[in-house]
Amino acid sequence: MLKPILPDTDEKILSLLNCLTEYKERVVSVEDLPIAFDVLGRASGILSDFSNKVELHRQAMEMWHDNNTQFKQAFSKLQMYVTHFFQVYLFAVERGDFKEDTISYYGLQDKVMPDISTTDELEKRCKMLIEGERERVANRGVSMTNPTVAQVSIAFDNYKEALFNKQVKDNYIHHTKSKLGESRQQTLSFLETVMKSIQEKIQNMPKEQQVDILTDLWLDFVNEFSKNEDRNTNGCSDLSQDVVNYEDSDKPNGDLIDIKDEVTTAKYTIPLQSEFPFF
Repeated sequence: MLKPILPDTDEKILSLLNCLTEYKERVVSVEDLPIAFDVLGRASGILSDFSNKVELHRQAMEMWHDNNTQFKQAFSKLQMYVTHFFQVYLFAVERGDFKEDTISYYGLQDKVMPDISTTDELEKRCKMLIEGERERVANRGVSMTNPTVAQVSIAFDNYKEALFNKQVKDNYIHHTKSKLGESRQQTLSFLETVMKSIQEKIQNMPKEQQVDILTDLWLDFVNEFSKNEDRNTNGCSDLSQDVVNYEDSDKPNGDLIDIKDEVTTAKYTIPLQSEFPFF
């Protein structure tokens, strides 16, 4: 007996919903339908909602990507300013331009460059630099030049703005991902209902007749995806399983990624399906 297999990507879910919607438009006799007409009628509404959620998450991915790029640029620029400031200052101490004990204004020890490889350390050292330079100058010290504390402050302000924008987009991308996940589960539940309905309708028919009905129903779906003869699955997929996190592409603190087709082609942990939602 032919058994249903659920889609494993958003792209295939959309294709399946499109097939259902188009099939409804070309129905001649309701009596011949392998699916209840009211169930079939829900396909267009579910397609509209799910495609909207997919598009919103795709847009959120693009916005996050742009903001993440800007943040990394601001982070690198601030790192360069802070590093350069301390290098120039320590060279000036070596030359005798500044007294060696003035390094305490910046929280430095033994004239060693501080670690600013992380955001926390960079922010901490940047604040100490700005406050220390102003305090040193207020105590009749000579201002540092090239870079000046004003240049470091501007780079720090740009960094904080980029960080804020990144955090906003982080929150938004998690929101759209959550909404897409909810819509995906509802959509897969609907498709499972459809498939079980078809299975009950055709289970007592000869296999050749079953294939004829399914080929007519899922024609576009069959044409779009190449046929896979290796179908190892037992019945419907378990909808309780979690989906894969887009190859970890939506982690806000991860490396920059190529998000082309990332949303619609990512696979989930449900069993793989072939072009036919049965067999």
